[in-house]
Amino acid sequence: MRVSYWWWGAVAIILAGAILHAPLFILLGMLYVLVLASSQVWNRYCLAQVQYTRRFINNRVDYGGEAVLEIEIINAKPLPLAWLTVRDEFPDGLHLLTGREDPSSHARRWLLTNMLSLRWYERVVRRYRILGQKRGAYQIGPIELLSGDVFGFWRRSEERLVEDELLVYPKLLDLRRLAVNSQRPLGDRAAPRQLLEDPLRLLGVREYVPGDSVRHIHWKASAHTLSLMTKVYEPSTSPTVLFFVNVTTFEHAYQGFDQEIQELVLSITGAAAQLTLEAGYPTGLQINTSGVGTGRLLRVRPGRHPAQFMQIMEALARALQLQLVPFAGLLRESMTDLPYGATIIAVSAVADEAIVSALLDLHRRGHPVTLLALGEKPAYQDIPGVEIKYLGGRELWRTLERQTQPPNFGVR
Repeated sequence: MRVSYWWWGAVAIILAGAILHAPLFILLGMLYVLVLASSQVWNRYCLAQVQYTRRFINNRVDYGGEAVLEIEIINAKPLPLAWLTVRDEFPDGLHLLTGREDPSSHARRWLLTNMLSLRWYERVVRRYRILGQKRGAYQIGPIELLSGDVFGFWRRSEERLVEDELLVYPKLLDLRRLAVNSQRPLGDRAAPRQLLEDPLRLLGVREYVPGDSVRHIHWKASAHTLSLMTKVYEPSTSPTVLFFVNVTTFEHAYQGFDQEIQELVLSITGAAAQLTLEAGYPTGLQINTSGVGTGRLLRVRPGRHPAQFMQIMEALARALQLQLVPFAGLLRESMTDLPYGATIIAVSAVADEAIVSALLDLHRRGHPVTLLALGEKPAYQDIPGVEIKYLGGRELWRTLERQTQPPNFGVR
């Protein structure tokens, strides 16, 4: 009913009392006016200075991990709220472990609803546990506030753009179970150049073999063991490892994508990058898709600082499902910017002629190239100059998805 109807009703009661000389009607009409006036004031200011804060205790979680969400609601005014409803919108892929999920009018979204009453200047804090069921960068919000007068005549709603992000990392598959050597994560190929040795950083000694420099003979150790021993120095540079990741799972775009294979590609990349960083190699990443809301290709510059692994995992978590550029084009565009002798590890479920040609060109430019092939069936059994490791397909993902998260090996 429109607001004016209520007021006309109050006026009608007062007039009827005056005509009928009924003081009780007049008193009732005046009381009705007082209720309407207070209700309108209540309705007008009920959502004023209502503060809503959403905080994640941990907004970066592992695949299948739990995040703790803290919600704070404050009524920062002298007017109490008889009732307040707050609807907070969440995307699919996150599951509420404590509380209730309500359906949303938006596709692939659900609502966390809080209903409460607040005294003047009262503060309420509630905590919820949220399960990260799928990899992704989840945008949370907006919120909708609903309240009204205590008598229930009117209600007011307001939408606020209170947004937060929750990041769920890819599942780290243990590559040791797939016979990928953690001590030699780059395969059998070494960099095509001899790494420089730092004479100030002695690692140890070993037996002398023909071809070793006489200057590096450790004479004291040789005298002690009665055999020639050679000094072993730590290299002053390490080969750079660059992962190139293809999110395309079928040869043609109109075929769509296989979500399980795609998740396997990203998980294998994260696990392999962990091994290369663990081995001390500067590691970088390029993916032929963009991140959530960026529109730019996902890139992580090579490095081996303590935060490098987390940067790679964040890029993998943000990766969208549709390619931004063809994988072969990404490989070719990056050729001129690659560090000399960098090792290339391509992770892909597709290996068409364009991709194979780009990998061969990288090999001809002096880069050791490894293809981590995934999918139901490898497209190529052998590519001259390219080391191929076929790891598995959809069944592998389903098997490993049920297994527990492997340890982080101290990298994080």
